[in-house]
Amino acid sequence: MNQITVIHTDGTTLPLFSQTNVSGATKAKQKMALLSDDLLSITVTSAVPISFELGDIINVYGKGYRLNQLPQVTKTGNRRYSYELQLEGAQYDLLDVSFQLPEGSYGDNLYGDLSGLITALNWNVRRVFGTKWNITTALTDTPHKNLTVTGKNCLQVAQELCSEFGVEFNVTISGSTRTMTFVEKVGSSLALTLKYGQGNGLYQLSRQNVNNAGVTTRLFCYGSGDNLGSGYRHTKLCLPDKTRLTSYIEDAEAVAAYGVREGEKVFSDIRPERIGTIDGLVSGDVLSFIDSEMDFDLNEKDGEGNTKYLIPDTTAQIKFISGNLGGYTFDLHSYDHETKTFKINQFTDENGTKFPDAATAARQFNTGDRYIITEINLPSSYIEAAEDKLQTEGSKELAKICHPQVSYKLTLDEAFFIELYGRTDSEVFHPGDSITIVDEQVGVNREVRITRIERDLLRPHSYDITLSDTVTKTTTTKVINDITDINEVIQNNGLADVSKARRRWMATKELQEMVFDPDGYFDPDNIKPLSVETAMLTVAAKSQQFTLVGCLFQPNLAGRSTRRIAGWYTTPC
Repeated sequence: MNQITVIHTDGTTLPLFSQTNVSGATKAKQKMALLSDDLLSITVTSAVPISFELGDIINVYGKGYRLNQLPQVTKTGNRRYSYELQLEGAQYDLLDVSFQLPEGSYGDNLYGDLSGLITALNWNVRRVFGTKWNITTALTDTPHKNLTVTGKNCLQVAQELCSEFGVEFNVTISGSTRTMTFVEKVGSSLALTLKYGQGNGLYQLSRQNVNNAGVTTRLFCYGSGDNLGSGYRHTKLCLPDKTRLTSYIEDAEAVAAYGVREGEKVFSDIRPERIGTIDGLVSGDVLSFIDSEMDFDLNEKDGEGNTKYLIPDTTAQIKFISGNLGGYTFDLHSYDHETKTFKINQFTDENGTKFPDAATAARQFNTGDRYIITEINLPSSYIEAAEDKLQTEGSKELAKICHPQVSYKLTLDEAFFIELYGRTDSEVFHPGDSITIVDEQVGVNREVRITRIERDLLRPHSYDITLSDTVTKTTTTKVINDITDINEVIQNNGLADVSKARRRWMATKELQEMVFDPDGYFDPDNIKPLSVETAMLTVAAKSQQFTLVGCLFQPNLAGRSTRRIAGWYTTPC
């Protein structure tokens, strides 16, 4: 890799190792991490100034890394310049594409399954890059989720999809086309077995804890409490043929090694549900649709005249999971099993917009749209299917936590690598690949995935590899994600909207003025130390009814000290 060459946007090339410029790369590292970094860091020294331009590309092992920010330049002498280059892999192209809702969408949220959300992601990327980018998946039968997209770029959305659906992506390059593919797991199994503590100079394998979470050998598993019916054995979905106290899965080997260590996991997305598809519309009626595959009568009654599926005093609801009304929930007005026709109630939002709307096709359902029915009791076959799914997902979860959560740092000796794979400049290891690790102290003898790779380009057979069963985020990433989640809550609920805060305060004042006292309790004599009876209670100070927006508190501004006066901190002028 001593022939590292920069390709300028006009097609001209610049070798970093040049006798003419008396230049060379003193440091060059490739960093790749699962679902995270794909970076190239290079330090270049030169006797003359070198012109680097945004968009410059360096090809490494068949992958192109782009210069998306100008390098830091340091002049340390009359004929000595130093450049710090940070180049980024193909996935960083998606940082430059703002995620926008497709035409005809309403609101700031996008609702759909993984395939539908990826279709929207691909549409956004192609808005900017055309056919140079393609985003796809072969995964089907995934749950439907609500995605908040306001202010996000396409790389953020791609990583959020991985987090929400428990999937991963890889990026491949073929000519000028870049393809991001979402799969269950990336990588392959490598025919390499390493033993902890047995490096003998050929490799160094060190171990560290991933987190402070203990081992769980018995996992209590529960699902959602929706659509179970009043006669179910618990308020939440349980494992097949299990009760609340026996709804757990054990790992026999882990129990033998570590004893019984209990934990609990609630899979709130797993519930009995029937996903229906609209295959017919009622002419002139935008509130009615037909689903000819509906396999039970909502209005059916038992021998005592009670409805079997409709819950007394509870309105069944239709929630659309695709189409123009995807993500919207409507009250069910009626159902006719003879024609298998559903009729929903129209509703009007706070802006006066009607759903469905006979005058606007973009706010109507259509054939092919999918929906689920909630707030009902479902037939036992749907409950049994949900219990089987809970069993499957619970077993996957237990497999992750029934052993100590550790990671391994692997440093390969160059001679050891050459002995195994020969002198090759191609990429042998990839994030997501698995290596068999034997660690008798913690009972590990299994394949562990590569989560991070650092490769010295000046020594192409030198690797620093991190292996772990857990894909962890850095502290900075966690903090940024937490702040993003808080901002989403604030925006979705309008907590920073001054007009809404003012309306809420005015509504409280109006309510106070409407409260009257028919029993004379406003008389202070009726307020007793151990008993207070009141028709309305307003808690907290008036100032707490407002939100401070765009305010910055900076202590000791310009070095000035503060002092406390009557409960307030003030700064001397």
